[in-house]
Amino acid sequence: MQERWLNNVPDLDSPMPDIPLSGANGTLRVATSAGSMPFAYMGANNELKGYSIEMIRRFAAFEGIDIVFSEMDFGGMLPYIISGRADIAIADISITEERKLSVSFTDPIYYDQGGIIALKHSGAVAITSGDGLIEWLRTGIERNLITENRWKMIVDGLGITLLIALLAQIFGTAFGGFICYILTRKNKIVRSIGDFYCGLVFGIPMVTILFITYYVIFGNTTVSSITIAVIAFALVEGASIAQNLKGAINTIDPVEIEAARSIGFSAFKAFLTVTFPQAVRRALPAYTVGFIGLVKYTAIVGFIAIQDLNRAADIIRSRTFDAYFPLLFTALIYLIVTTILVQLFKFGVNKINGGETQ
Repeated sequence: MQERWLNNVPDLDSPMPDIPLSGANGTLRVATSAGSMPFAYMGANNELKGYSIEMIRRFAAFEGIDIVFSEMDFGGMLPYIISGRADIAIADISITEERKLSVSFTDPIYYDQGGIIALKHSGAVAITSGDGLIEWLRTGIERNLITENRWKMIVDGLGITLLIALLAQIFGTAFGGFICYILTRKNKIVRSIGDFYCGLVFGIPMVTILFITYYVIFGNTTVSSITIAVIAFALVEGASIAQNLKGAINTIDPVEIEAARSIGFSAFKAFLTVTFPQAVRRALPAYTVGFIGLVKYTAIVGFIAIQDLNRAADIIRSRTFDAYFPLLFTALIYLIVTTILVQLFKFGVNKINGGETQ
């Protein structure tokens, strides 16, 4: 293992040794961050490779156990372990006396002093001219997307991003309607509960809510990471939708409701036929903005072992050390996706409003 991964410059494209795992004695849950070559990194077809990966697989083979890897952002590994979602974490981790107070380390397996020196011709200087830009694009596409079919990671990550955003928006809309109902009640106690919830959600950063939902609320459960992410985003989006819808309802002229009641409509029927349709139309622009923001918020799910679009770009960047192309390419994808979604929402708004331009 040392000869293969550490003593010489490793062939990072070579396949991992075949190490059969029986699983007869159970399963070991392993958290890792695939951004530290040659210890743990992502190869072709999302295959985890490296010294640490081979070492833990050989340990599992010796003990007769299977392994389930959870790849995540480095910053998410500690709470992942403490919450009990993994049995062990492996990565390029520096051992300090302060860190020993929180976690139990194995004996060190490698000592090194790391550093990075950037090539003078790398970076923005190389793309200032037209020819430089074309060459930068060609090289960037070849290195970051074509090699090892890394474009598949981007496609898979985009699918996860859209799945989380769409499901969170659907459930957030339903939850937001319920919160709006609470916010519009005449009972001050009931209404204060809704106000407190919205204030609580708006006062806490999204990444903190995601961590609390994942590691505290669902810390000892087997609920999938994607499901928990959907729940966390739906809770936040629900509060935003509720406040938006409540504001739209408050803009409806009470005279219209009184007119409906005067011709025999019940309070509920007047709300359903007069207030609600107008409120929905007025709330749709803000609803669109909220959904676009939600798509971009999903970029933080890499902290809880979800390989979304942003995390896929991070993995590629850790492999190629290309500081710009993965970042800019991911930003372009987000821009294209959000632009398409905005146009779709505008089309829907125009249809609902009878073809009027918004």
